[in-house]
Amino acid sequence: QEYREGILLFNSMQQEVWDKSNNDSAGLEAFYKTIADSFKWDNRFEVLVFYCDQKKTMDKVAKLVKTNKISNDSISKFIGTTMKPSTATYTNGKFELSDTASFTNPDILRTLFNEPKGKYKKGKKNTIYKMGTLNGQWIVVKVYQYIPSEPKKLDETRGPVVSKYQDYLQDQWIVKLRAKYPVQVNTAEVEKI
Repeated sequence: QEYREGILLFNSMQQEVWDKSNNDSAGLEAFYKTIADSFKWDNRFEVLVFYCDQKKTMDKVAKLVKTNKISNDSISKFIGTTMKPSTATYTNGKFELSDTASFTNPDILRTLFNEPKGKYKKGKKNTIYKMGTLNGQWIVVKVYQYIPSEPKKLDETRGPVVSKYQDYLQDQWIVKLRAKYPVQVNTAEVEKI
């Protein structure tokens, strides 16, 4: 009996909650608008960061990045073949201060976000900075832009929103069930317990 009811409950949940949350894109979108303030990006930098092993590598990389005629992978390869044993690796994307795991040298993010005069935040878009040496690496940063805190788009946080939508659908379903089938307590049985 327990097994049979468990399967019935599973099938009902599938139909009333899980399938709806995955297939009802309009409902999900409308639901997200009501809770969008809960899902925000912190302040972010969109950057390209090169890690170089010496100053002359940093200078060369900065020059190549400035020309904008060569891909990031090509810069790394070019530096690796023309300036042995020099190396230049890179990271790029949009990063919050807490994204230190994405960097081999987390001091870069701290420097970008905490520079006292805010030169990186207020600087022009697509500006290239030679940061000098940080923890034994010579750093070149191209700051595409500083992005103040903003709500996330639904596509940027779909998983957690779908989970909240499922909770919402389940709560709505339970309300309907309780309205249709009011709970009646068998007080005589409760007294026996």
